[in-house]
Amino acid sequence: MTQQQPFYRLGLVGYPIDASPSPAMHNAALKQLGLSGHYNLLPCATTKQLPQLLQLVKQQGYCGLNVTVPHKTAVLPHLHQLTPPAQQLQAVNTICIQPDGLLIGHNTDVAGFTNSLQHEGIAIPTRAVLLGAGGAARAVAYALLHRGCQHIDIINRTAQRAQQLQTCLQQLLPQSCIKLWPADKTGWHCMHNADLIINCTSVGAGQHASQSPVPQQHPFSSSQVVYDIIYGTHLTPLLQQAAKCSARVINGNSMLLHQAAASFAIWADTAAPLAAMQQALRTKLN
Repeated sequence: MTQQQPFYRLGLVGYPIDASPSPAMHNAALKQLGLSGHYNLLPCATTKQLPQLLQLVKQQGYCGLNVTVPHKTAVLPHLHQLTPPAQQLQAVNTICIQPDGLLIGHNTDVAGFTNSLQHEGIAIPTRAVLLGAGGAARAVAYALLHRGCQHIDIINRTAQRAQQLQTCLQQLLPQSCIKLWPADKTGWHCMHNADLIINCTSVGAGQHASQSPVPQQHPFSSSQVVYDIIYGTHLTPLLQQAAKCSARVINGNSMLLHQAAASFAIWADTAAPLAAMQQALRTKLN
C-alpha cells in the first residue's frame, strides 16, 4: 500500500498583501518538485484577528505560514516554540505547523540576507553601514555580526530607535562594535569607510519611491557594495546614485528570494528549487 502524498497548504499572513510575489514563488517551487499543495494569501489587518486566523488555518490543515507586517512581533505570544534567531530577534516571518497543532516560529530573514550575499558573491564585510533601525535593520545587523562583520554604523533619523537597536545587538553579541550616527553630514561622512551599505528603510518605495535616504551629491566609491532591501524591477534612487559612481548595486529581490527559499525548505524538508522560484519572482515583478 503506497503512502499518500502530503498536501502542502501554505499561506502568507499580513496586511496589505495583495501585491505579494510570495504565492508565485512558492507555487512554482511546489510545481517544480512535483508536490501537491497551494500557497494562499491570508489577509489579516489587525492583531486582534490573529488568534482566530491561526486556529482556522490549523483546522484547515495548513502546514506552513509566512508572516509579514504588521504581525512579525505580534504573533510571538501565539507560538509554542521559537528557533534561536526568532527568539533573539523577537521577530517571526515563518511558522511551521506540526501535525499535532504545535506552532514553531522561525526567522528566515537572517538566512535570506546572508544567503543572498553568498549568491551574489559578496564577502561578509569588515565594516558596514545600515540606513534605518527597524525590524529589517535588526535582522541584517544580526546576520552580519554573526558572520564576522567587525563594525556596524547605524544611521537613523530617530536617535531613540537607533539606541534600542544598538542595545539589543550588544546584548546578543557583546563583542560587537556598533556606532550610531544622525542622518546628517556627520552620518554621511562615516559611509566613506564602509565596504557594504544597506538601506533598511522604506525610502525608495511606495509614496517615497522618488526619494533616496542619502543626499544626491553623496560620492559613493567604486569599491563599495550598495544593497537596498526594497525589491522591484527598477533600481531605487539610492541604487541609481551608487551605480553612477560605479559602486556595485543589489536590490531586495535577492533577499526576498532567499528568505522564501529558506522558508520553503523548512516546510518541505528539502532544498528549495531556487531557479524556478527566481523565474517566478521575475515574471511576477514584470
